[in-house]
Amino acid sequence: MTQYFCMNFTDADPLLNKRIREYESQQFMGGTDPNKPVAIEKTDVTGDIYNTTLIDGHLTSLAQPFSFTITPLPNYPFPKNAERVTQTICMYDNAGESFLPGADNLQQPVTRHLSASDAILFLFDPTQDLRFKAACKQAVDDPQMNPALAGGAEVRGGTVNQSTVLTEMVTRIKMHSRLTAHEKIKTPLLIVLTKLDAWQQLIDFPHYNRPWNRVQDRPIYVYDAKRVEQYSQMLRTLLLDLIPDLVGTAEAHAENVRYIAASATGTAPELGEPGPNGKRPLLYRPINIKPVWVEVPFFHAQIMAEKYCVPVLKQK
Repeated sequence: MTQYFCMNFTDADPLLNKRIREYESQQFMGGTDPNKPVAIEKTDVTGDIYNTTLIDGHLTSLAQPFSFTITPLPNYPFPKNAERVTQTICMYDNAGESFLPGADNLQQPVTRHLSASDAILFLFDPTQDLRFKAACKQAVDDPQMNPALAGGAEVRGGTVNQSTVLTEMVTRIKMHSRLTAHEKIKTPLLIVLTKLDAWQQLIDFPHYNRPWNRVQDRPIYVYDAKRVEQYSQMLRTLLLDLIPDLVGTAEAHAENVRYIAASATGTAPELGEPGPNGKRPLLYRPINIKPVWVEVPFFHAQIMAEKYCVPVLKQK
């Protein structure tokens, strides 16, 4: 935001964002040794990202948001837009297990904020789908995709069908938004295909080039929404071939759907030593972590929700 868009993106409440800052320090700062492998924790369904409060005499567990502010810097070249682009952003992180039947109830309404959201990012993990793995003909140096390397690795996500999780999510949103079965959700829905580095052989576009370009004679860049829309169509075609039920579920229940690929790490994990359960954890060396396109879902969600924080080159 600072380097390309003359904007500051920072914590609105450092206490609420404490967990994120701990992860940031662990994964990107590397502590005292950036070459020492570290584990990236899975989103939990309990713990300090939930708050318990008393509502109508009942103890209720509520998901805690991460909050940020976006404000223009002194070199922002469009001062007349400064007030409009200044925003407070609240983000919620739900584990897939939160969408299992019975996981959301009066005592734990952990996903009901979705019905009031401006945009929804559904993270789909191709390394947990057998159809994606079968389509990757070239062997990769990643235990998540290559069975020959995965001996004893910890499996994340279990055997839950991710399309089923998506169905449960849209069903809850409809229920809490009081929509009928045939009505579609108007909230923008972005299907984010994660761990791009593990399956990039299946697509053919320069995804490592960030989709923004310098504005001539200005200290700011413009976000190329047209290019991202083209990539979305390419990914949709791939999903129709491999996982048509995911596309069908998304587009049958939501009016505004896009598909974006990203990698939070940009590199494959390595296997650690077996733990007490006999499983070998997936570890990443901070020095090797190079995220790919992780900003794009956020920017595109804002555009789809018509809450612009960066200049946009729209599709004509």
